[in-house]
Amino acid sequence: MSNEMQDDWACEMVRRWVMNTETGFVGPVPLDVRPPDCPENGVFAVSSISTWLAVEGMFRHGCDAEAVYCTLGHIGGMLKDYGYPVAPECWDPGYKPWGDMYYNWDGAMTALLIERLAGVRYCIPEGSFTVSDHLPDAWRFVEVYAPVVLNGKTTWTRVKVDRGVRDGRLTKRVAVEGCPLRTLIVRPWLEDRELVSSDPATDGPALTGHAAFRFTGAGDRSVSLVLGKRKRTFNTLAYLTPHGREFKESVTVGVRNLMEAATLRYTTDGSPPTRSSPLCDGPLTFTKTTTLTVRAFSDDGTVFTPMTATYTRSKAE
Repeated sequence: MSNEMQDDWACEMVRRWVMNTETGFVGPVPLDVRPPDCPENGVFAVSSISTWLAVEGMFRHGCDAEAVYCTLGHIGGMLKDYGYPVAPECWDPGYKPWGDMYYNWDGAMTALLIERLAGVRYCIPEGSFTVSDHLPDAWRFVEVYAPVVLNGKTTWTRVKVDRGVRDGRLTKRVAVEGCPLRTLIVRPWLEDRELVSSDPATDGPALTGHAAFRFTGAGDRSVSLVLGKRKRTFNTLAYLTPHGREFKESVTVGVRNLMEAATLRYTTDGSPPTRSSPLCDGPLTFTKTTTLTVRAFSDDGTVFTPMTATYTRSKAE
């Protein structure tokens, strides 16, 4: 959360430790308060307010893809047990909501939907309206109507961010209608992709990973982008149970895919999986020492690094 933390330090820490299901803090409901190989601490396996503090800090320092993942994962945790959103005090070690189901601290997560995913903020004294979105890969669009009160008059400003495919290329559009403030700032998230073109031309770099557009005397404005390939790799996120890696006669390993838009494939000979490797679509049983390597694959060209776990059969005493 500290503004004095250097962005590159924060992103390195997040990618090394947060987005890591083996020695880090991503679980079925992000974020765990301790790695899976640490002793449990009662019922507090996931703390709502701690998650918001961590995720808001990620957004502040440009760890955008990771912050989007954790936001959606936590919102999914709020929905998964009852089919409607709850806001519990915490999640227990079985990732079940615990305590008061409408605890006020968890309400902070909803601010991320407006201020970070839709990216809508405005300031009356400065006369500025800003859209700095983080539209998730799995969403086709996000639409917000924001009430701007100026000189006693309420204007409902419409913001819509959508993405699609045109002529085989990923396109993105940000449209703002009815902005009553004198300055409109639009900073579309580039999704860790190359910026192929934009209409109008950008005003130069903005926040890390965003394009920048600035309009004066804005009412209705829009910007359109064409995005290219991803510029970096991402960790494979699979949750393996049990966490212990030694067994006696046999072990059955549960493999839970934590990435909705990707499939998991695996090998057991230490080699990295390819798109022709077997799918991880159920538990795997081993009766001898085995190195399990799991890798995610998606259809949008994203490259994922493999994750490896070795299960060792103990020698007979």
